Amino acid sequence: MDAKGISIDKIHNVSKIDKWFLSKIKNRIGTGFRWYSFLFNKKVFVNRKFAEKYELEFNIELLKEIGIDEKINKENVNYSLQINKDIQKKIDVILKTENINLTKPLYIIHPGSGGSSVDLPINKYIELIEKIFLCSDVEIIITGNNDDKVIFSNLIINEKVYNFAGRFSLSELIALINKCDLFISNSTGPLHIASALNKNVIGFYPNLLTCSYKRWGPYGSKSKVFIPPLNCKDCKKEQCSNEGCMNNIDMNDVVDYIKKLKFTFS
Repeated sequence: MDAKGISIDKIHNVSKIDKWFLSKIKNRIGTGFRWYSFLFNKKVFVNRKFAEKYELEFNIELLKEIGIDEKINKENVNYSLQINKDIQKKIDVILKTENINLTKPLYIIHPGSGGSSVDLPINKYIELIEKIFLCSDVEIIITGNNDDKVIFSNLIINEKVYNFAGRFSLSELIALINKCDLFISNSTGPLHIASALNKNVIGFYPNLLTCSYKRWGPYGSKSKVFIPPLNCKDCKKEQCSNEGCMNNIDMNDVVDYIKKLKFTFS
């Protein structure tokens, strides 16, 4: 904040937008409900805050302004996400070196979200892993950033769970996800990567409108979302976290869903 009470951050953001505006981009498409909407020469008056559809669908709708009328849904969406062959070979070597048995189903669990949403607590992930092993013979890899590595060590309940948090770059993580049969996480980027790779995915989301799966959930035909059986859509993020709303998601329901997938169970 400067001496006149003007936010320096706001000035910086306006400066970036000003450069973008002066670049003479022919089509500047965006919502008509923002303070900066005057910068757009093509406005779409759709309000996103009520989470009436997926973010992807909102964005596709913007393309109508330049003549692209795409009829997108979870069944026909194609992300065309490509895997670097050399990086895939590197991941294959790592999995072999770590003695991960790829003849068994491979699950990846990504328990963090970088603070973008309200997470399923670590104790619930431990419960889930324990229940998975009671009914299946699988290999489980834990992923996350380097800051997560210590706390995620609590998930290593046996020799079939591997803590790879902080180990991979983004391109390496994509190649690793490409090897899995099931990806489980909170609302976070890697969940969408897994969905884009047409993997079976399970996401944990709060009932908060700002974090709603109806807008931010995985967009694919093999996705499943679990939310707390509570009416907390008008709660604040901090309140949801403090009251432990995510603890109300029943891990038995999650395991029952996993059992319906086409994996080999003992």
